[in-house]
Parts: sequence; structure tokens; C-alpha cells
Amino acid sequence: MNGDLCEDARSVLVDFFDTYGKSTVVYIAVPGSDARSLDSYYSLEGVEVRDSIELRADLGYGWGFSIQPSAVTLSDDLYSLTIEGSDLHLWATAMHRVYRWGWIRFSVARDTALTRKLRNFDGAALARFYGEERRKGRRARLLSLCEDDGR
Repeated sequence: MNGDLCEDARSVLVDFFDTYGKSTVVYIAVPGSDARSLDSYYSLEGVEVRDSIELRADLGYGWGFSIQPSAVTLSDDLYSLTIEGSDLHLWATAMHRVYRWGWIRFSVARDTALTRKLRNFDGAALARFYGEERRKGRRARLLSLCEDDGR
């Protein structure tokens, strides 16, 4: 199952950056970060699934992350993507954060004229992913993953 989840995470991360990344700022948050501490210009230079259990992404300009995902959640308005899991590593040229368990959230400014336009014209893949997750019972899936992990 983790291989499928890694591929889902890879696919929706690519779709998120394809939708928003070329035209507006994509923000990143991780546990313990404040609203501005990780402000930078991110782009998705590459993303791969390793050994069917780990997602690894190059965010450009020396930034990157890896995670063993357990849940992928796209917000109802399609402006925020959260990947939750274990062994989260976030790095830049002068920093490396490690979380045994954590999440990484990608977001854009909510409901501005530009992000609305991008979502409406380029967000079809995000909308499909969101619809599929709703049909699969995203909440039940998240609860099941947490129970499997002993939480």
C-alpha cells in the first residue's frame, strides 16, 4: 500500500506545482515553523519514489525534502497540499531538519484573483485527485493509517 501512497503523493505534488508553481509563490510549512520562516522561491525540479516507501523531491535553490508518506491530503479549495508521514527530512544549503513523524504543507495565497484563475484553468488534475480521495473515503483512510501505525 505504501508504494501506491508514494505514487499518489508524487503525482499530486507534481500536479500542485504544475498548477501554481510557475505563476505564483508556493509556501512551505513543517511542524514548528512560523508563517514566514520558510519563505523562499520553490520550484519542483525533480521528484521520485525510492524503494516504494520514500518520496524525495528537489525544490530548487538548494532546498529539498524526503518523507515516507502515510497520508496525502488536498484541501477542499485545492490551495493546500499536506503530505504526512515518518522520517521527514527538509534541507537547504545551510539547514537540515529531521522529524521522526511530521508533515510538510505546500500552499498558495487563498482565493486571490491569480490563484483562482490558476486553479480554474490549470487545476483539473488536482480536482480529479481530490474527487478520487473523497470517493475513497479520505477520512477513513487516514484513520486506518493511524491505527496501523499504533497512534
